[in-house]
Amino acid sequence: MRKRLLSKVFAGFVAFGLVLGMAGCGGSGSGGSSAASSKAGSAAASSAVSSAAPAGSSAASSAAENAEPEEFKHPDGWSTRYYKKNVQVNKIDDHSTSFVYTGECAGTCMLTVSYVKGKKPEEAASAITKGWGDASKIKKSEGSLPGAMETKSVYFELAPDNGPAGLYQTVIAGEYKEGSMVFELTYHRGNDEAMDMAVNDTLAEILNSTMYY
Repeated sequence: MRKRLLSKVFAGFVAFGLVLGMAGCGGSGSGGSSAASSKAGSAAASSAVSSAAPAGSSAASSAAENAEPEEFKHPDGWSTRYYKKNVQVNKIDDHSTSFVYTGECAGTCMLTVSYVKGKKPEEAASAITKGWGDASKIKKSEGSLPGAMETKSVYFELAPDNGPAGLYQTVIAGEYKEGSMVFELTYHRGNDEAMDMAVNDTLAEILNSTMYY
């Protein structure tokens, strides 16, 4: 179930929107979600990723083959898990962290998580999507915040013109504390199903295991 959810995010990812699959999943209000709520929201997010996974690809993934995931805890009150073997964690600034896939990928494959203080979700997301180019090609929808099912979030997705291979970009933003939590996914899908699935499962684990404390 978890991989299927992630799959959906990735399908969008890969097929159209990393977190779109989260639509309809709830999350806790301003980010102070309980563990149960976090799991539910994460599962939904994970579903989003999974759907982007190539059809007919093997359920086996590099993520599953790794040892137990490492825990990452941020001072802004959120945490997640990642596989150190194929993910590099980078501090962008005091409120933004990137998780970059270091295994084989068709291009840049990464997830950036940020707490944007003082901005509403749509404003925070738009600051990113304005650099995507033609706004008419960007798909907008609503879903839940990863790790917080009761928190409504805005989703923006941009798929390649000549897919399925190519660059997929997704942004999810929801209210959190005195601003917004923003998840930005950059994913290059290739023509190798095994490779794409490995990327899918690894990034989905990060999105799917997000919690707030």
